[in-house]
Amino acid sequence: MRGSILIITLLIISVLVVTVTETMRRMQVEQASAAIYVSTARGRAVNRSAQALVAYLLAQDRKDPEDTGKGTADHYGEPWALFPDQDQVDLPPLPDGALNATVVDEQGKFPINSLVTEDGAWSEPHRQTLVNLLGSPPFSLPREKLEMIMPRIKDWLDTDSNPSGVHGAEADTYALEEGRISCRNGPLLFAGELAFIQDMPGKIFKQTDDRPGLLDLISVHTRGAININTARPEILAAMVNPDIPRETAREFASTMAAYRRDPMHYDFLSEPDWYRNRMAGYNDVQLPAELVAVSSDIYALMLRADIGGIQTSRYIVLRRKISKGTITFDPVHKETE
Repeated sequence: MRGSILIITLLIISVLVVTVTETMRRMQVEQASAAIYVSTARGRAVNRSAQALVAYLLAQDRKDPEDTGKGTADHYGEPWALFPDQDQVDLPPLPDGALNATVVDEQGKFPINSLVTEDGAWSEPHRQTLVNLLGSPPFSLPREKLEMIMPRIKDWLDTDSNPSGVHGAEADTYALEEGRISCRNGPLLFAGELAFIQDMPGKIFKQTDDRPGLLDLISVHTRGAININTARPEILAAMVNPDIPRETAREFASTMAAYRRDPMHYDFLSEPDWYRNRMAGYNDVQLPAELVAVSSDIYALMLRADIGGIQTSRYIVLRRKISKGTITFDPVHKETE
């Protein structure tokens, strides 16, 4: 009898141990899930707040330029470009996390959708700039390859269905290859869409430790001119007339980049020809006037909050609009996670 009671007692204790253990496990899981939820929500709130602060800095940058004496130039020495390490606004501390933010001027990139005009013709300054870019380091595509892919880029962008020369490729060409996306016949929707164009070399899209990829240098959100105050040296060198030796063009671009980084030169960057009038040694270099800008209005924000060990990201492209003294921002593109 006593043995039976002992066995029953042990069984009850075993059941209780299992129940308590499972309950504790569930509580731990729920506690961890709640912590993740709270950290994610806080991270997203931090990212939204960071976006609002960047918009404020961009608005201040355009507010009463005559009163500040800064002119209307946009460059990477301004508070919006230094965010969050700037001194124009005080950021609240994040004792259990961190914020990483990068603000990129999209108008410092090559406007790929400006290659073709509304009537389907080449925009010659843009065409020559892209040829220079792809034919020079870090891409260094041979002339034969450029002669093949440039007409195919044009056919992807123009609205007609007529192949551009012997190397052109329209919808009927893509239809011959199973699984290939057809020719868009319109502006690119995203930079990576270039990879869908027939015979585009994949290696040019990849970024490495020592060089940018093509996707870092082009924008689908801008049209027309390029801000020479924020363009990367590869873009600046590509804008130089092809009659100038490419080595000289690269030296010129490197000198431009160094000049505009110096705070003593910031006041001169509102002049479209500062690279000729203010920078010594390159008076014979003339950039295409229709491609030169010194201000911008489209910016890409890459925000990442790390709160409680949980990372949340936000990527958004903003267009700054000024109308009757009022500055507003429209989202051009947005991705969150």
